Amino acid sequence: MEEYLTSIHNKSFTISLTKLRISAHCLQIEKGRHQNTPATQRLCPTCNQNVEDEFHFVMTCPTYSKERDVLLQNINTKTNLILPDTQLDMFHVLLSCPTSISVYMGQLLHSSLYKRDRITNT
Repeated sequence: MEEYLTSIHNKSFTISLTKLRISAHCLQIEKGRHQNTPATQRLCPTCNQNVEDEFHFVMTCPTYSKERDVLLQNINTKTNLILPDTQLDMFHVLLSCPTSISVYMGQLLHSSLYKRDRITNT
């Protein structure tokens, strides 16, 4: 069993994190796959700048920059984890869910998904 499943006490955070990790989410990369939309046309509904995949959602979408800032500040001030310099490597570390950051990652995903739902009315 993945450690984050027992280390995060907020069920909503755990659910959000699990959904992203197993691609059971509402992002266009997954939604469009079920609708036979070409991958290049599965744009982010909140910024319309890139394909809305997990990497864009977590690492680059400007809509969630404040949530990302909170995540990075929590990691930097409350853990001993040193994140890699590149966004792609950082993304892989974040999704691997080390116990020390799992609750912060769950918080980021939960608040970002909630914000996305409010913006897109889904």
